[in-house]
Amino acid sequence: MSSRSFLVAGCLLATRCIPYTPPTRALPLETAAPVGDGRTGVQVEGAAFASGNSELASAGLRARRGVGRDTDVSIESTVMRAGYATSDRFDTWAQRLGAKRRIARGFALEGGLGGGAFSGGGFGAPDVGAIASWDNGILEPFAAARGSLSIPVVRRDIVVDSAARPPRVTWFGALAIGARVPIGPRGCRCAAPAGDDVRGALLFGGGWTWFGDFFGNSGRIDALAAAGEITF
Repeated sequence: MSSRSFLVAGCLLATRCIPYTPPTRALPLETAAPVGDGRTGVQVEGAAFASGNSELASAGLRARRGVGRDTDVSIESTVMRAGYATSDRFDTWAQRLGAKRRIARGFALEGGLGGGAFSGGGFGAPDVGAIASWDNGILEPFAAARGSLSIPVVRRDIVVDSAARPPRVTWFGALAIGARVPIGPRGCRCAAPAGDDVRGALLFGGGWTWFGDFFGNSGRIDALAAAGEITF
C-alpha cells in the first residue's frame, strides 16, 4: 500500500525527496526545574516551522508529576501537520513517556520513549536531552539540546517522485532557547513550592532541528513555539 506523508518526504523538509520518519516531539519548551514532589503540571504548546516550500505546525499536551524533589515523570501527546505549496496536508500523531532529573541547580537530564502513526505506518522513537536554565522566579531563560532516533516498525511505502519507497530510520538533533514567565506566587524555584500552591507560566522560544538518514542525506528546519502551563 502506498501513500504520501507528513514529515517523511525530504522535499518537505529539505531539497531532496527522501522518505524520512517523523519524531515524537516537535519543539518542547521547559526549564530544568522539576514541578515538585507530589505536584502536577499540565502544559499546552504549539509550534510553527519554516522549511522551504512547505508549512509545518504542531500542537502538544504534556502532563508531568513530581516523584521526588528533583524528578518528574511525564506523558505527552503531539500532533504534527504539514502542508506543501500545493496545499496538500499530512498528519502525524505521537505519544511519549518520559522522565527528567535535576542533577544540579539549573541543570537537568531527560529521556523518553515514544511512538506514533503516520502515513508511512507506525514508528518508535527513544530520545535523550539536557536542559540548562536560570530559575529565578521572574524571567527564566533556558536552553536545551536533544537527540532522538525514529525507527519505522510497521512500514508502508510512501510515494516520492512518483516512486513508492519505504520510510527510513531517521536521526534528529535539536537546539532550543527560550524563556519562562511565571504567573502567581514568586520565588526561586530551587526550592519546591508549597503543595497547595496553584501556579501558572507562559513560555516562548525558538529552535533548530537537524535531521537525516544514515545514507548521507540531511536537512534542517527552524521553529518558533509558545506554551502555557499550570501547576498544582
